[in-house]
Amino acid sequence: MSRPSTLWAQCGGINIRVRDIALEQLTRLPPDVQHRLRQMLCEIAELSAGAPRSWQGSSMLRLDAGKAVLFYSLETASTDLIVEHVLVSAGERTA
Repeated sequence: MSRPSTLWAQCGGINIRVRDIALEQLTRLPPDVQHRLRQMLCEIAELSAGAPRSWQGSSMLRLDAGKAVLFYSLETASTDLIVEHVLVSAGERTA
C-alpha cells in the first residue's frame, strides 16, 4: 500500500509528487523558495528520464536548497519523482 501523495508539478512527462507529511513543510516555505525547488526537481526529473532504470528507486536521494533539505526517490515502475521528507532549518519558514 502506497502512502498518500499530492501531484506538485509535471515536467517533461515526469510527475513530481510530494508525500502529504512532506507537503506540510514544503508549503510553509516562501513562494520563491518553492518555485526554485520545483525548478530544481524538474531538472533532476528531466535528466533522470534518460538514465538507466537500474539505479532509480534503490535509495533516497537528497537535495539541499538553502535551509531546506528534501529527500526524494525516483520510482522505477512509474514516471514519478517522489519527495518523501522535507526538513527546514529555523529562519526559512514563513508561517
